[in-house]
Amino acid sequence: MKIKNSIGFPSQGELINFIYKAAGVLPRKYGPQDKMDEKTKKTVQKALARLAAEEGNLNNNFGELIRLLSSSLSDHISNQKIMFSIGEVLFDVLEVYKQVLREDGTYFSKKETMKWFLSTYLISRVDFSVKKHLLRFNVLADNLFCPDADWFLPSIHDDGVEYPLTKAMHWAYELCETSHNNFHYPDKSPSADHVRQEQNLENALNWLNGKGLPSLATLLSNFNFSFDTLEKCEDNKSEKIISEDKRESIRIVLFIARASTFIFKEILENYGITYLKEVCDQYRRYAGYLSEEIEPIKAEIESYIISQQLSQLEIDELWYEQIPKFYYQLRNKYICIVKEIETYISSSNTISAAMLDGFIKQHGSWAIISIIDFINRQNSLPFPENFPDFLFKGLELKDAPQVSEKQIEQFGIELKHGQVDIYLPWILDWIYGAFYYRKKQYEIAYPFLKNAFEAAKYCAGKNQYKLVNQYVELAAKNNKRSDFKKGIEWAQFLDIDIRLLRDKEATEENLEYVYSIMKKADYISL
Repeated sequence: MKIKNSIGFPSQGELINFIYKAAGVLPRKYGPQDKMDEKTKKTVQKALARLAAEEGNLNNNFGELIRLLSSSLSDHISNQKIMFSIGEVLFDVLEVYKQVLREDGTYFSKKETMKWFLSTYLISRVDFSVKKHLLRFNVLADNLFCPDADWFLPSIHDDGVEYPLTKAMHWAYELCETSHNNFHYPDKSPSADHVRQEQNLENALNWLNGKGLPSLATLLSNFNFSFDTLEKCEDNKSEKIISEDKRESIRIVLFIARASTFIFKEILENYGITYLKEVCDQYRRYAGYLSEEIEPIKAEIESYIISQQLSQLEIDELWYEQIPKFYYQLRNKYICIVKEIETYISSSNTISAAMLDGFIKQHGSWAIISIIDFINRQNSLPFPENFPDFLFKGLELKDAPQVSEKQIEQFGIELKHGQVDIYLPWILDWIYGAFYYRKKQYEIAYPFLKNAFEAAKYCAGKNQYKLVNQYVELAAKNNKRSDFKKGIEWAQFLDIDIRLLRDKEATEENLEYVYSIMKKADYISL
């Protein structure tokens, strides 16, 4: 899937659609193995459409889609700790996505913005989140089988890419102590379902060779059929029977491998082999650094458990309570180090190799290396020509009480002539909206503010605070209740404070109060 080149971050609808495609529960074409019934499919599709149209409570809509995804996955995976971990990781991804929408504007195309987001935020956050929740839910206590380290990353060779699904399938055959041929086509008896076994083997060989990517249901149905067939096969010895622990472990690994294979194939298609290798190397580095931070706390908790007479429930509760506290301390440590390094760089304009080594010895590699990487990426970003000048001038014109309509028109001409208008699709409408607002021509101002609000959502970053508040106010002044509520919902999605509402719950009574006050009061200059 080629990413479109419009300016901005991917929309929330595009994000959740991508997550569903990676999970493999919404295939384009449903086969007999796909367990999602028509009612559930329609519910999911309706929820996806609502989120794409940004209708209703966006946080609730996103949460409902994660719950529906979890429900779909539970048809295939029974381990609750794994399911809880997956859900929490997805909510963490949503949080970092909302953070960058709220704080980081972009002037890149959607494709380049996604690349920046992946390298700057997502890789480190996913590793951080996965490790946190696997520990928090004490998944290791379930004694699941797992491949060697890095199995969920592709291996890049001179002759091509070996994807995680291929690795996972080979591991599954080894775990079952058989070959892929015997696993998928073990029963040669006259009563066997030879057509199904032949088809399963053919499909498996295609997947092993990287041809096509099955839906999750099709993939797991293939393996579940072989589990059962091997158990019933007359030639199979009793010690070769595949235990339920192994079966569940294989299903979990195949799910993760399928999802990561989808993601890495998307990266390769959109950004090429060099960037794919860069992503894998970055993940490995950050994962290694973070493990160094985590090992001491793991050892401390495990030592405490050994010294106490705790039940399994108490052990699980201990991990559940202690890990979030440790990770909270780790995040605070990271924030403090960021301030320390930024202060140092601001005074010396650089950071020497000796000073970097000193920081690492004092604070560890995880925080320092990831912070330096972040700073280097930010400093190396290429600005479109004259972009900062037009941005600052536009914001000044928007706030200038004495600005004239002619000055705004001239700025629009210069913006377009300088070919910067595509990078600031929201600025000119906002200037016009503020201009007519000050003249109390609210009806004229409103279409400009609405256009600016829609254009700014996925690219304006911190500038959204004032813009969203002004849009909500003008919607009230123009009796646009639906748009007023839509602005409130977007603000709540990004955790942007709305004047008069602030931390209050968005009940109908509170919204009606805010709506009635905003119809009368002027706030745009505050």
